Amino acid sequence: MTKPELADERPYHMGRHFARVMGWSLLFSFALIGGVAAYAGGRTMLRGEVGEGLPWVLAGVILLALFGWLSWRYRPDFTMGEPHTPRGNRMRWAMAGIVAVSVAVGMATAMVAGPDKPYILFSNAPLPKTLIWPLLLIWVVLLPPLFVFSLRNLDDFGRQAHDFGMMMGMQLIAFATPTWWLAWRGGLLPRPDAMVLFLAALAVANIAILWKRARG
Repeated sequence: MTKPELADERPYHMGRHFARVMGWSLLFSFALIGGVAAYAGGRTMLRGEVGEGLPWVLAGVILLALFGWLSWRYRPDFTMGEPHTPRGNRMRWAMAGIVAVSVAVGMATAMVAGPDKPYILFSNAPLPKTLIWPLLLIWVVLLPPLFVFSLRNLDDFGRQAHDFGMMMGMQLIAFATPTWWLAWRGGLLPRPDAMVLFLAALAVANIAILWKRARG
């Protein structure tokens, strides 16, 4: 057997999987930075400032091409060990869709916000309609069928892990929301923030899903 064959036959290991995902995320981040830089440089050139925009376009294209290829070449298996069966391959397509949606949201936000407002989504400030409509389209039209497709193709163990994670996330909402609301009513905390609660519940749910899957 060759070394690649031995590597392919190694049993799935959660730690090795996360190490690869973290490395891939770093590569992919540089690809995204390149895309944003090329876009910003292109806008600068369209305003007639060719000398200022051209270096950003060239650097962005190089970053996007190099790290885009590396991201594709060393992409991890986001389905965490799903076998290469028709159902497993459908799950890979579902995960690819989720990654594509995440990239679309990040790119749209970066292009609209610009360098002066990098954290525009992490505040309660008004958002421009050029950003709101694409985000609403993604959230209301694209995500529900993607979620349904993913759930329909989970195996029994994956569904148990998913249900456990969603239960833990809902438990956090059920505990934290009235606690924060009462503390606000008593002047102890600021007004409850729905998105903070949502993101916290989402983080807890995903950590619980991964923990359940790691236990086997």
